[in-house]
Amino acid sequence: PGAYQEATAFIYGRDRVALKNRAGFVKYCLQKGYRLHPVYTFGESETYYAMRGCESLRFWLNNYGIPTVAFVGMWWCPVLPRADCELLTFIGPAIELPTIAEPSSEEVKYWHEKYMTALKVL
Repeated sequence: PGAYQEATAFIYGRDRVALKNRAGFVKYCLQKGYRLHPVYTFGESETYYAMRGCESLRFWLNNYGIPTVAFVGMWWCPVLPRADCELLTFIGPAIELPTIAEPSSEEVKYWHEKYMTALKVL
């Protein structure tokens, strides 16, 4: 759900998630009555080396739909992730959502916070 905002926040060796202001997926799941599964892959922060610095400017540009991401993985093919990383994916228990045709902001916020809490538990 983090899209390129999460890619902009990427720092090699440090787990970061850009999810706080990204609740559209929760609204969609509420409208369709889907379950939410908290999933996180540890080790992804070591798959690429990414550009750092000027974060304020980069996030500001993101607000206008301009992604500001530059990364390098394998030395011989920079778009491939580094192969010497161990990735561990954890899947938490499903969060059962009600079906709400037009969820209010408060309902979306409530379920979004439940999802973020479940993600932190992983």
